[in-house]
Amino acid sequence: MADLDATEVTFVIKNPSKHDSESFRLSVPAGASVADIQDLIHKQYDGKPSPSTQTLIYAGKVLKDTSLLVKDLVKPMECGAPHSLHLVVRTPSKLGAAQGYSSSSSSSSSSSSSSSSSSSSKAFCNRSSNAAQHV
Repeated sequence: MADLDATEVTFVIKNPSKHDSESFRLSVPAGASVADIQDLIHKQYDGKPSPSTQTLIYAGKVLKDTSLLVKDLVKPMECGAPHSLHLVVRTPSKLGAAQGYSSSSSSSSSSSSSSSSSSSSKAFCNRSSNAAQHV
């Protein structure tokens, strides 16, 4: 049985913000980590996105654990064919603004939605009781 660490795994990097038909391919050793992939993307991919702005998605799962190894991500029988790896790049200026916006909007929207849902449920209850009185 071959040593999986010595095997090269090829990823086709897909980025929803890039509309070009040419694919970016990246070959890495099976022993490489997600952090290693992010570093290679930073060095080789157009725009050179820093690892902190990259979100990688493989098989529908966001790769949050940067210490995860490719050999643990890809099944051994799948190592020959290229794999799709989705890349989402956040812009640094939007990153801070989005974090500030989401925290303030979530607290205000949750309080307004809870008050509107309670008032709408009270209105429904009032209509139900009024309808029962007219019967």
